[in-house]
Amino acid sequence: MYHDSTNLIHISYFENIYENSIIQHIDANNANSYENSDSDEKSRGIEFEFHQTINKHWSLRSSYTHFLHKNVSALRQSEFMVVGMVNCQLKNNGM
Repeated sequence: MYHDSTNLIHISYFENIYENSIIQHIDANNANSYENSDSDEKSRGIEFEFHQTINKHWSLRSSYTHFLHKNVSALRQSEFMVVGMVNCQLKNNGM
Protein backbone atom coordinates (compact mmCIF):
# COMPACT_ATOMS: atom_id res chain seq x y z
CA MET A 1 0.00 0.00 0.00
CA TYR A 2 1.15 3.51 -0.81
CA HIS A 3 -0.50 6.57 0.72
CA ASP A 4 0.27 10.28 0.72
CA SER A 5 -1.92 13.35 1.19
CA THR A 6 -3.68 12.99 -2.18
CA ASN A 7 -3.10 9.43 -3.45
CA LEU A 8 -3.77 5.91 -2.26
CA ILE A 9 -2.58 2.80 -4.07
CA HIS A 10 -3.62 -0.56 -2.70
CA ILE A 11 -2.82 -4.04 -4.02
CA SER A 12 -4.39 -7.09 -2.40
CA TYR A 13 -4.86 -10.82 -2.80
CA PHE A 14 -8.21 -12.38 -1.94
CA GLU A 15 -9.66 -15.85 -1.55
CA ASN A 16 -13.37 -16.57 -1.09
CA ILE A 17 -14.86 -19.87 0.04
CA TYR A 18 -18.51 -20.47 -0.85
CA GLU A 19 -20.28 -23.00 1.33
CA ASN A 20 -23.32 -24.63 -0.32
CA SER A 21 -23.02 -22.26 -3.26
CA ILE A 22 -26.02 -21.54 -5.47
CA ILE A 23 -25.90 -23.26 -8.85
CA GLN A 24 -28.02 -22.89 -11.95
CA HIS A 25 -30.04 -25.92 -13.06
CA ILE A 26 -31.67 -26.23 -16.50
CA ASP A 27 -34.25 -29.01 -16.82
CA ALA A 28 -35.33 -30.98 -19.91
CA ASN A 29 -37.88 -28.25 -20.80
CA ASN A 30 -35.10 -25.64 -20.79
CA ALA A 31 -36.48 -23.99 -17.63
CA ASN A 32 -34.01 -22.33 -15.25
CA SER A 33 -33.96 -22.90 -11.54
CA TYR A 34 -31.39 -22.20 -8.84
CA GLU A 35 -30.49 -24.53 -5.98
CA ASN A 36 -27.86 -24.97 -3.30
CA SER A 37 -24.90 -27.16 -4.13
CA ASP A 38 -23.70 -29.82 -1.71
CA SER A 39 -20.07 -28.85 -2.19
CA ASP A 40 -17.92 -25.87 -1.29
CA GLU A 41 -16.19 -23.81 -3.96
CA LYS A 42 -13.39 -21.23 -4.02
CA SER A 43 -12.46 -18.17 -5.99
CA ARG A 44 -9.28 -16.15 -5.66
CA GLY A 45 -7.59 -13.25 -7.32
CA ILE A 46 -5.77 -9.94 -7.02
CA GLU A 47 -7.10 -6.41 -6.85
CA PHE A 48 -5.44 -3.08 -7.60
CA GLU A 49 -7.12 0.09 -6.32
CA PHE A 50 -6.19 3.71 -6.91
CA HIS A 51 -7.78 6.70 -5.16
CA GLN A 52 -6.80 10.30 -5.86
CA THR A 53 -8.06 13.39 -4.08
CA ILE A 54 -7.99 16.25 -6.57
CA ASN A 55 -9.15 18.95 -4.14
CA LYS A 56 -11.56 19.26 -1.20
CA HIS A 57 -14.55 18.75 -3.53
CA TRP A 58 -13.39 16.19 -6.12
CA SER A 59 -11.86 12.73 -5.99
CA LEU A 60 -11.34 9.82 -8.37
CA ARG A 61 -11.35 6.12 -7.58
CA SER A 62 -10.67 3.16 -9.83
CA SER A 63 -10.07 -0.53 -9.30
CA TYR A 64 -9.07 -3.54 -11.35
CA THR A 65 -9.82 -7.08 -10.16
CA HIS A 66 -8.35 -10.13 -11.85
CA PHE A 67 -9.70 -13.57 -10.95
CA LEU A 68 -6.94 -16.18 -10.80
CA HIS A 69 -9.43 -18.96 -10.08
CA LYS A 70 -13.23 -18.78 -10.32
CA ASN A 71 -15.62 -21.21 -8.73
CA VAL A 72 -16.89 -23.76 -11.26
CA SER A 73 -20.55 -22.74 -11.00
CA ALA A 74 -19.89 -18.99 -11.21
CA LEU A 75 -22.77 -17.24 -12.91
CA ARG A 76 -20.43 -14.42 -13.93
CA GLN A 77 -17.76 -15.78 -16.21
CA SER A 78 -15.51 -12.73 -16.66
CA GLU A 79 -11.85 -13.06 -15.76
CA PHE A 80 -11.51 -9.43 -14.69
CA MET A 81 -13.57 -6.46 -13.54
CA VAL A 82 -12.84 -2.72 -13.90
CA VAL A 83 -14.62 -0.02 -11.87
CA GLY A 84 -14.28 3.77 -12.04
CA MET A 85 -15.91 6.44 -9.91
CA VAL A 86 -15.88 10.25 -9.71
CA ASN A 87 -16.98 11.81 -6.43
CA CYS A 88 -18.04 15.43 -5.90
CA GLN A 89 -18.85 16.82 -2.47
CA LEU A 90 -20.61 20.17 -2.88
CA LYS A 91 -21.36 20.90 0.76
CA ASN A 92 -19.21 20.43 3.84
CA ASN A 93 -21.16 18.12 6.18
CA GLY A 94 -19.14 19.06 9.27
CA MET A 95 -16.80 16.09 9.10
